Amino acid sequence: MPRKFKLDRAWRSEKANNIVGLLPSEKNVLHRLVYRGGDRGFCFASYQRLATDTGLDRRTVQRTFQSLKRKMLIRTKQLKRPNGTLGPNACAITLAVEDRVYGHGVPNQGDTESGLKIKSKNKTKSETYADRYCLLEHELFDILGGLIEWPKNKELLSLHEVTKWLQSQNGLQWDQEKANSLLSAAQTLRAKLLQNSEKLTSWTALIRETELLRAPARKLTHAAASALPNDNEWIQRILAASGFDGDQLLKLQRYLSEFSCREEGESIILEANSRHAVDEAYGLCRKALNALTTETEKVFEFVCKGSVVYSSAPK
Repeated sequence: MPRKFKLDRAWRSEKANNIVGLLPSEKNVLHRLVYRGGDRGFCFASYQRLATDTGLDRRTVQRTFQSLKRKMLIRTKQLKRPNGTLGPNACAITLAVEDRVYGHGVPNQGDTESGLKIKSKNKTKSETYADRYCLLEHELFDILGGLIEWPKNKELLSLHEVTKWLQSQNGLQWDQEKANSLLSAAQTLRAKLLQNSEKLTSWTALIRETELLRAPARKLTHAAASALPNDNEWIQRILAASGFDGDQLLKLQRYLSEFSCREEGESIILEANSRHAVDEAYGLCRKALNALTTETEKVFEFVCKGSVVYSSAPK
């Protein structure tokens, strides 16, 4: 059975207490944020209130708050009051689930195994305490954070439900395949929200989109690609040339299923009504298209609503 834990305030308090390398002021402020954040790990944090709670002066609190943010122990957003004035900082506590963290005390780097990246304004040294769960949260927030209706859904600054769902699947064992599915689902959900002029109101929507994406993936193999919808010869050749398997193959096939495909002279025309599908499909299969162009001397053109967006023609 996978080892499980409760992702709540008690766990965050213990985790914060065991972090090595923080200044006393950083631990002091972090503990107050954890206490105020409750089980979800979300709170409002005014510098003056934190100064009162910690006994530190306001300027020290402000510097410490920014330091915790740089180290990826918290995620913050400045919200506005109804009258337009700036309110207190909304704050999500983002402590590492894993014991292994990335970037602490070394030049800015990411997790080379998963491809997750640490984004830091500090170009010389990125002393982060982020693990793969934290890095994934930040990437998901980069994709969907701009579609949250602030400040109405301010609690979505915390991705508590997402990390809890991912952790519940395999306990403390990281699952890269599910993480990739979350990232793919986030892009799909973003496209749907933009297309319908809607806002993100719950992280449950992302979890639901991920589960829909993963449902057929359990039975998918590389050899089974030809049995999937869209049996056009050129679509199948692109899928085969991609070399993808598992989730990546499913993702490419899902986007290509939105295309019609026809051969016109020396060109292969792939046309879709969704610009998002065009961008994603071309990005995934660009190398395969270049190889096929060299092999067949055919030019692959990706068309959206009558206009050529991408072409594999040599420049």
